[in-house]
Amino acid sequence: MLEYEDVDLVVYSGDLITGNNVHNNATAYWKELLLPSSQRGLKFATLFGNHDDLPLQNSVADSTTSRQELYEFEHAIPGSLTQQGPVTVPGVSNYMLKIEDPAHPGEVTPLYFLDTGGGTLPEVITQPHVQWYQNTSNELASNYTVRPGLAYFHIPAPEYLAVMPNSAAELSDRQSSQAAPCFGMAQDGVSNFQDNSTGLITAMARQGDVHATFVGHDHGNDWVCKHSSKVWLGFGRHSGYGGYGGQWAKGARVVVLSSQHANQTYTYVRMEDGSVIDHGYLT
Repeated sequence: MLEYEDVDLVVYSGDLITGNNVHNNATAYWKELLLPSSQRGLKFATLFGNHDDLPLQNSVADSTTSRQELYEFEHAIPGSLTQQGPVTVPGVSNYMLKIEDPAHPGEVTPLYFLDTGGGTLPEVITQPHVQWYQNTSNELASNYTVRPGLAYFHIPAPEYLAVMPNSAAELSDRQSSQAAPCFGMAQDGVSNFQDNSTGLITAMARQGDVHATFVGHDHGNDWVCKHSSKVWLGFGRHSGYGGYGGQWAKGARVVVLSSQHANQTYTYVRMEDGSVIDHGYLT
């Protein structure tokens, strides 16, 4: 897909590898899958999913490469912008990157990354996650003019269930809906994380600096739908050949942020064959 795009950043939204099928050489696979970005001199950022450090299926002792080890390995690869995040927040890959526009000094657009667990961790967003996000958001607002940005995590939030299209007919009807717009592919369910916090999406809506969130996990989805909180909730597109869902063509979701129109984000899916599908404006 990168052959068809001129991108500023590549985001790998978790489950880069199937850790439960890898014995002691996970870093070799990690390096291989990042090569398309690093060899092109592109910046990239990763976060962890529920399979990246999942213990080997046969429970062989010491077979799992931990999140920390994978992060430290990746951090040495040119182009990586991934950060470990604070040790007080569960997981590895809870961090924020800010986009600065030279044409508008003092203005930034945040990109938040959160570790929703799984593998060796519970699949959960906790109060420390939400508190970290709120503190980071407040600090950013105290130093910059903040434009609405994006948040990436692997496992969907419970709010995804509220906007999930229940049929192809409903999805078609909602493409032109003003109240609950929605577009994309919906051929899978939603397997959400446990929300033991005050509510991540609620916090993001209140802070006002996240325009849309994007997840992976459910391979048969690439839909993007507007939640009642006004935050768009979306999926990427299954890009790799691992995991389930071989019947679905591979692609990647592209997000175009505009410095002229902060609340008008354009997104589409670039398919492996170069075609473009499932596109729309997030307004």
